[in-house]
Amino acid sequence: MKALLAAAAALLAPLATATERPPLPACPSGTFTPFISKGCYSDDGSKALDFRSPSSQYSMTVEQCTAECKGNGYRYAGLKYYGVCYCGSSLSAAKVDDSQCSLACSGDKKEVCGGNTQLSVWEDPTFAKCGSDITINDYESLGCYDDDGTSEGRALNHKLDLDASTFTTKLCLDACRVRGYAYAGTENGNECWCGTNVGSKNIKVDDAKCDMPCQGSPSGKCGGRSVIDLYHAKKLESGEPCSGPCTDNVSSSTLATSTTPQGSSTPGSSTPGASIPSTSTAVTSTAGTSTPVPSTTHISSTEPCSDDISSTVTPSSTSSSVLSTTSTLATSTPSSQLSSSTAPSTSPSSTTVPSTTAGAGSTSSPGTTTVPTTTQRPSTTSTQPMCTATHTQPATCEFKCGNWCAPALPDWKDKSSCLNAAKTCSLQIASCFKTAGWPKAIECFDFSKWCGQVEEYCHNDCPSGNCGKTDCWNKRKPSGSNGTPPTVSTTVYPCPATSTMATSVARPSTTSHCAPTPTNICKQPTNTDWGYGPGKPVAGVPLPVVGCNDNKKDWKSNPFKFYNHPDSRSCQSFTWNQRPNVCADACQEQYEDCVDTYVQSCNDQSWRNGSKYHKRTNDNGGCAASNTGSEWRKSGCDKVHCWGQGGNDGNTAKKRCKAQYQDCLAVNKNVQPSDQCQSWCDAKGN
Repeated sequence: MKALLAAAAALLAPLATATERPPLPACPSGTFTPFISKGCYSDDGSKALDFRSPSSQYSMTVEQCTAECKGNGYRYAGLKYYGVCYCGSSLSAAKVDDSQCSLACSGDKKEVCGGNTQLSVWEDPTFAKCGSDITINDYESLGCYDDDGTSEGRALNHKLDLDASTFTTKLCLDACRVRGYAYAGTENGNECWCGTNVGSKNIKVDDAKCDMPCQGSPSGKCGGRSVIDLYHAKKLESGEPCSGPCTDNVSSSTLATSTTPQGSSTPGSSTPGASIPSTSTAVTSTAGTSTPVPSTTHISSTEPCSDDISSTVTPSSTSSSVLSTTSTLATSTPSSQLSSSTAPSTSPSSTTVPSTTAGAGSTSSPGTTTVPTTTQRPSTTSTQPMCTATHTQPATCEFKCGNWCAPALPDWKDKSSCLNAAKTCSLQIASCFKTAGWPKAIECFDFSKWCGQVEEYCHNDCPSGNCGKTDCWNKRKPSGSNGTPPTVSTTVYPCPATSTMATSVARPSTTSHCAPTPTNICKQPTNTDWGYGPGKPVAGVPLPVVGCNDNKKDWKSNPFKFYNHPDSRSCQSFTWNQRPNVCADACQEQYEDCVDTYVQSCNDQSWRNGSKYHKRTNDNGGCAASNTGSEWRKSGCDKVHCWGQGGNDGNTAKKRCKAQYQDCLAVNKNVQPSDQCQSWCDAKGN
């Protein structure tokens, strides 16, 4: 009974602290799929959305608010009281009639920014799962990270107020899951933190430092002092994360120039935030100029993700929706039908709503506001010409091998950005063998082959000037059923009155980071008697790459990174003095992957049943026929189809893995990075 009460309390637990470090910048205009309107929701002080933007409410637009929420990894954006912007990973509110959201946005009078206590809610359609669609088993442990709470901020943004006496890791994970957060963490034995991203200055430390027992279950560990046990649920992230500059785990930037403390608003004390361009797709006007399409014309038929705390809306199992060409056309509201009231000034002449001091989760009423004279706002079907925008959305798991899931490669539009994606692909290969699990790890060779095909596409197809990921998938689709191509959807909306009918294609976002060339600082050893060397590791199982940091913001402090996770944001960055023996760790991982994949497959041939390797073949004599040096020097001597026959028996396979490991330790004993990684994306460093 006590456990059940604790679980219920976790669901009702408020966010004790919102934003413990500066927010990330807004996602740049035109680099992400536009948010979709979810309608009007009540927000009477119960905090329908967790995070309040520090940007000025006196110059806010729908485009600016959704860009800020996108840049910070949130699923929902909400606006109320002329332009107070909120973001959240789940929506805890009841839907109300759209007529209750009738206040014009302070930054664009043609747009609607909620009501006095109502939110105009928008949803990022690139999220595939709600918290209700997963379990705590979907959270993967990332290990122990430092979290000293310095000026750089905490590792995660949101702290939950849970019962310390019953506190466990499971309780914390479930509380973060309910709220739709992709990251969760335990600290000090009884603290639960949630977030959409991890601070860039919070680095991986020795797991032994997270040694504090959980207060509700002493047998479990829940972080420690100034260190946090982190967990990550990839399924709760956007399939199309913001790819604008410096948004990759950056925590030092602010969203606006407002000097008002977060969670409060004083009339006249804020400087209007910097103007953020519209994120809507542009169409060609009769004058030949680019006209932004108001985001308020999008609609969606799906219900939002609920955290099941106070919302009366049933969570939807499918939360991603983009209006198709066959759906009901969007409705538009003429600006004349918006409330005749304007954004409040600092010196109002009448009072109908008392002024209040806003807390972290409330909206201030700067002075007074005039009650709208129109209580009903009928929607009319637009008679304007209809425009369409095509959006390409990458799969959440672009390539899957057993327990391993590769996040989508960044899209590309030219040879340079294509090769950048190919490098990213190559850096993910070693993590596949580490995580996939036997026998699915054998399929990692298919992923490795596909990475080579992507690079081949870059060289052969991109020089013509018209290339992209969708075209690459069409021409070089991965073998088997492991790969999931990007999906293409079409949004229909009324064209602006000054525009001609046009069809605009919104290109998927492209990466802004520079993926390092997968040249390993650590050396692959050579042994002709056992048949391995550079470019030819035992059984083709690669040595994980230790190379240059792909996060420019972090690179200045930590120029190196150990690429042993499919998402490079989860890979540890460091200075060489911090991890002088990192190559020994890489050698150890290669040995374990070699044993778990190669040796296991040689000993147990059940993996051949139903696979493309079900038939044994000598491949024109390439397989090693016996355990001799001359046989191991053959090309293809230990390819997958050779495992379990001839010289590739289990005992010999293990000896080869062990010999390579010992040679790897010896050749990398005093390895140094030389002049690598001394400048960002230069020829020598990357």
